[in-house]
Amino acid sequence: MPARAALPTCEFRPPTASVKCQKTSEANTLNAVLAALNEPGRAPAACPNCGGRRLQRWGFSGGVQRYRCVGCGRCCNPLTGTPLARLRRRDLWLDHARALDDGSSIRAAGRRLGLHRNTTFRWRHRWLRRPGEQQDSRFRGIVEAGLVSFHDVRTHHGAKRQTWRRVAIVRPRTDEPGSPEKPAMTARPSVSVLVVRDRRGAMLDHVLGAMEHEATNATRMARALAPVLGPDRIMLCSDGSPLIDGVARELAIPFHALSSVPGSRHFEQYLVRGFERRLEGWMRRFRGVSARYLAHYLGWRRVLDRHRSPEASPDWLRLALGPGGLEGSTTMASATVP
Repeated sequence: MPARAALPTCEFRPPTASVKCQKTSEANTLNAVLAALNEPGRAPAACPNCGGRRLQRWGFSGGVQRYRCVGCGRCCNPLTGTPLARLRRRDLWLDHARALDDGSSIRAAGRRLGLHRNTTFRWRHRWLRRPGEQQDSRFRGIVEAGLVSFHDVRTHHGAKRQTWRRVAIVRPRTDEPGSPEKPAMTARPSVSVLVVRDRRGAMLDHVLGAMEHEATNATRMARALAPVLGPDRIMLCSDGSPLIDGVARELAIPFHALSSVPGSRHFEQYLVRGFERRLEGWMRRFRGVSARYLAHYLGWRRVLDRHRSPEASPDWLRLALGPGGLEGSTTMASATVP
């Protein structure tokens, strides 16, 4: 019989120092995420299935503490019922939070995390769902209100058929050399956003409809302002918008148009317009965002405005898990008109 050919031998090579450091970094990141999820304050107060409050510890699943309801026997964990439920790759969560801090685009965040852009897109909007819903509920003193207009933009990159409209704050084009290129826009604003700010830092943004739907926009604006603005200790200032003026009269809120107080810096509307300028410059990197997710981007910008100093970095994990991340806030869905 002919002799069999010798099988090739594989030489074992120990992992290099860079691979060891990468694995150690991923393990440390995962341990930090699990420690935040297993905090005592993150335990569910009631069973999400039957509402029972008798829960007992029932081991761990993927490093996260699991709880079992005594009444119905169903299990849950701190992620149940949150936008981050069943979200994988927890070792990349903190890196994704840093990408949110930096305001990275979808493709830049995907290259940073080593994920596909579609996965990064889903992660982004699941993390921004709760910050987009949370609004301040207490406004005092001088309150500024204004409308920020968004135009439909036509972008020439990406898919040929766009399922959702893309909107952006687009100024007229400038012929200055070196000015950034802006996408083409429609002549008439397609979406308007109600922006409310006070001198203490309280913020509220509410997406309205098209500018021509004044009756619908007035109803939405009244529904958004009624829970947070009362007739006492409030003075509402605007740039003379007839829509805001009519809603203020309907709600019996003291209202002052800026044109009625000429030359008075005390009534200068610098909070709303300053937010509009920051929002325009920050959103320029996205070259238009989907109108469906506009509230998510507004919530993202509000979180960054609250934590402007480098020492006060936002805790994106707690913000994405629930309303406990922002103190003294409420969701627009839970607000009721008195």
